[in-house]
Amino acid sequence: GKSSAGASACYCCWRATSPTMLARAPLRLASILLLQPCCPLLIPGLQREYLEGEELPMRVAKLMSTRTLVPFSYYSLAQCTPRSLEAAAENLGEVLHGDRIFNAPFELRLRRPRALALCRLLLDPQERELWVARIREGYRAHLLLDNLPVGTRRPRDGAAPLLERGYLLGAAAPDGAIVHN
Repeated sequence: GKSSAGASACYCCWRATSPTMLARAPLRLASILLLQPCCPLLIPGLQREYLEGEELPMRVAKLMSTRTLVPFSYYSLAQCTPRSLEAAAENLGEVLHGDRIFNAPFELRLRRPRALALCRLLLDPQERELWVARIREGYRAHLLLDNLPVGTRRPRDGAAPLLERGYLLGAAAPDGAIVHN
């Protein structure tokens, strides 16, 4: 979160290596947090609070299908890209799953709704066929918003809606496909 002075709050970590250190943990942790300057560090499980109008970090992860089980990079299809494509820092789980996470071309700001055209693309026949193939194979785009997976809600008759990770690239049509963008 942000303090009243506008500086980022930071958290410090240390490791208890003996029972004596563990017994003094609350006092030591309090003194570290109150007396020591420290560098910013993300601790899993702590929430980040955003101010109204602040940009929310959006990232793209991959394209995945339960029919083929072959993942593709989000940008393997011709589509809008950010001005500069940057790989996000990866953790061990992302590396083991083969995820490559990049910045997204979207700009989202807290409580500032607006609709903008990202870009205009003219697809050549090969790019169009690749889009149609990925849609017919049931590929879903996986995005991250503030490092949390983005999903879609699918209604079900007489039951609670089903939450699915990502969103379908489109729907198959007799003469091609309809793109969900």
